Amino acid sequence: MAGELLICLYVCALLVPVSCMGLSLAMNCAENPLNMQDDITTAQLRHALNLADDFQVSSGMMTFSLNEQECSLSVINGNLVMKPGTRIYYMNLDDASFQQNGERIFLTYERDDEETTREIAHE
Repeated sequence: MAGELLICLYVCALLVPVSCMGLSLAMNCAENPLNMQDDITTAQLRHALNLADDFQVSSGMMTFSLNEQECSLSVINGNLVMKPGTRIYYMNLDDASFQQNGERIFLTYERDDEETTREIAHE
């Protein structure tokens, strides 16, 4: 009987931290689901830009070479789009700009009067 009680307490002690983390994640997603989507988008964009070189940064556009092809990132109709082709990364943007600080490249975008800056590449 005492052994079963100890096992039960041990299992409960293991489940409490996992449950707290799960609830925290669920509450964060419920508050602003675009934050989670933007985190995923940032990871995808970083992955693509890790393979790129020859970055040229201006305020509203960034150009680079990817797989020996000249590509660009810019805002078109409120979406951050990679050309050639049409790869949409961030959606429903009011404005976006690129900044280069040393070897680091940042994207600053505004959506619903909230400004966010994310590091997207290293040269």
